[in-house]
Amino acid sequence: MRILLVILVVSLTAACGATTPPASPSPGGASVTSSSLPSSTTSEAGEGKTWRRGREPALGYVDGTVLRLPDGSTVPLPRRRGYTSVTRYGDGYLVTDDRTFEGVVGMLRLDRDGRVVDRWASTGPAVPSRDGRLAWVSVRVPESGRAGRTALHVDSVEGGAGRSQELDPSRIPFLTAWFRGKVVYRTWGQRASWMTDLTRPPRRVPLAEDLGAARPDGLMFARVVGAGVEVRRYDGQLVNVVAERGLSRTPGTPLVWEDDQHLLGTLTRDGRQAIARIGIYGRVSLASGWRRSRPHGFAFLAAAPADVERP
Repeated sequence: MRILLVILVVSLTAACGATTPPASPSPGGASVTSSSLPSSTTSEAGEGKTWRRGREPALGYVDGTVLRLPDGSTVPLPRRRGYTSVTRYGDGYLVTDDRTFEGVVGMLRLDRDGRVVDRWASTGPAVPSRDGRLAWVSVRVPESGRAGRTALHVDSVEGGAGRSQELDPSRIPFLTAWFRGKVVYRTWGQRASWMTDLTRPPRRVPLAEDLGAARPDGLMFARVVGAGVEVRRYDGQLVNVVAERGLSRTPGTPLVWEDDQHLLGTLTRDGRQAIARIGIYGRVSLASGWRRSRPHGFAFLAAAPADVERP
């Protein structure tokens, strides 16, 4: 049976910080600030085209160096970098930033107020599972001159149940998905993937097919293609191609499911960007105002995706 896996597309950005895996998060932290975005009924950019301005995103997202949450509150993030992914972990977050070095990215653990708790080198976003766990990679970067190891880490999203498995440092691992409760990853230069429960040695499996971002129920996938956004069922059957120029293949998480019928992504036109709300049957509207264009676009704080096995 063909295994359908989601490859989280990572435009590899990196930091050569410490490679020590993070400790389990501890409670605490101060309250966040409150903010709201300006609203309008329409928003226009380039070539006279106008998109309807809809409601604010139902998911949190990174806007520059601010994490905007659905309740209107904000969390300030360290200001020296851009951010390509954000995932809940304990009472705070795991984020990847926009630094890059030969396929390695910088990953930081932040507390609830956006302060740095720990940092290390990784290869892409943390990957949450349907059963409330989180997987991420730490890698040793010899050029950094710092000690460390290449390992796969799994913990509960709440923290405190962490496990790690050391991997061959000569083969840089890139997470792809969860499958039947196990973590699947690929390595550079191999036409195969690897699957592990972090108890037994990783097992070689066929190379995963890239279907894109999984809807939380696992029944649909979406990815950015040349024509716009391609939506498929779990069995590969095409549902629709939403034609829209300028939907960006951004690093980290270029698309995320807002609900069963809509995706969020980054729309870029004439040097500006906005959050696009993409209906799976063709309607595209805006979920934010326009911002100055950044290579990494918007990073979204998504709900936990499905295990890629069909429910």
